[in-house]
Parts: sequence; C-alpha cells; structure tokens
Amino acid sequence: MKQAHTSGPWAFNPSIDNTESYHGYHIGPPCMKGVAMDHQIDPIAYTSNSRFTVSSEECLANAQLIAAAPEMLEALKGAQSALRKALPLIECPDDLTHNGTQTYCGEWLDEITEVISKATEASE
Repeated sequence: MKQAHTSGPWAFNPSIDNTESYHGYHIGPPCMKGVAMDHQIDPIAYTSNSRFTVSSEECLANAQLIAAAPEMLEALKGAQSALRKALPLIECPDDLTHNGTQTYCGEWLDEITEVISKATEASE
C-alpha cells in the first residue's frame, strides 16, 4: 500500500524571519545540505512562537519532534513486526519464569498498532 504522507527523512531549519525573541522553523524534505530551506520547498509543517505562548526552546523541540516523525513511524513498524514474531515464542503467560512477558509484550503491541493506525489511518 502506498503511503499518503511525504516520504522521509524530514529536516527542519530556522525561518529566515527569526529575531531574538521570535523563532520559527520550517519542516520538510531536506534540500541543500540536508535542511529544509525557506521558500525553496513547500514545508510540511511550520512551528513558531509567534504568539509567544511557547518558549523558543519548546518551539525548537516541536520542530525536532515533527521532523523525526517518518523515522519514528518506521521504527514503530519494525517494533510491531518484531513483537508479532516474538509473541508466539513466549510460553504460557501464567508461567512464573516469564513474569507476564507475553501479556506485557501484547500490551505494547496493541499500543504500537494503535499509534501506527492513528498516524496512517487517513492514508489507508
């Protein structure tokens, strides 16, 4: 199935309009030395503290988190696959030597599957 979102990796860079108190970041596919550049591509997202409701540090952290999204999605898909393969190999969940490992891994698999669906359901 073809993904609907823009393929990763994504990068971010400070807006050319940044000042000492205003900070903004464009997030999108990398271009020119691996960073998303102002006015050269259509950004996927833009984060800023233009209303000063978030700090400059939080604005930067938001940009980093958004830019990492494609890689996090792929990592979650890998973890989902690994857990699906591992669960049948774990013996009875009542066996004290496993201390509920099967249940614990099953819960994580459910959470991972839910998050992947949340990120991709519009595209599937």
